[in-house]
Amino acid sequence: MRTYCASTLPFSTFPLTAFVGELSEGGVSAIELAQPHFSDVEAETIDALREETGLNFKSMLSTVRVDAPDGLEALISILDTAQRLSVPIVSIASGGNEDATAREIGTIIEHLKTVTAEAETRNLTLVLYAHEGSLAYNLERTQQLLNAIPSENFGFYYSPYHFHRAGDDPVVSLRTLSERLVSVYFNCGV
Repeated sequence: MRTYCASTLPFSTFPLTAFVGELSEGGVSAIELAQPHFSDVEAETIDALREETGLNFKSMLSTVRVDAPDGLEALISILDTAQRLSVPIVSIASGGNEDATAREIGTIIEHLKTVTAEAETRNLTLVLYAHEGSLAYNLERTQQLLNAIPSENFGFYYSPYHFHRAGDDPVVSLRTLSERLVSVYFNCGV
C-alpha cells in the first residue's frame, strides 16, 4: 500500500482543522505539519484529528536556521513540541550559506550534533533537507553533514528539485544518500 504524505505548508494561511479532513478523504494518509500549524496547536487537537480522520501526523517541517542567534534553542523547543504532539520526525534545514567558510561549517556541524543528541533523548528522528542558499545545498555538502553525524536519529529528507538546481544529478544524489533516506518530497519547483 502506498502512503501519501501531504505537507501543510501550502495551507499556511488556513487553520489546520479547516482542511485536513479533506486531505484524508482525497487519499492522503500522512501529514507533515508546517511551522504555522505546529507552533500553537494543542496536543488534544492533533489527537482529535487523528481520531476523526485516521491521519498519521508523521513529521514536522521547521524552517529555523540552526545558526541563527536563537536557532539552537528554537530547534530544541520544536523537538519538545514534536514529543508533546507525538510526531516522530522533525525535518530541518542546515542553516548556513552556500559559501560558508570551514569555520562556519564546523559550527553548524556542532549545532546539528547537539540537536541530534536532543532528538535521541526524545526518541525522535531529525531529518535534514537540502535547499538552495543554505549550507546543504548540493550533494557534496549534504553528504559532508550526514557523514559528520552518523547517528541513526539523523537522516535525510530527499527532494530531487534542489539537487537539480545545484547542478547535481538527482538520481545519483538519491543513490549516494539512500542509506540515510527517511522521506521523499516532490514539489513543482517553485
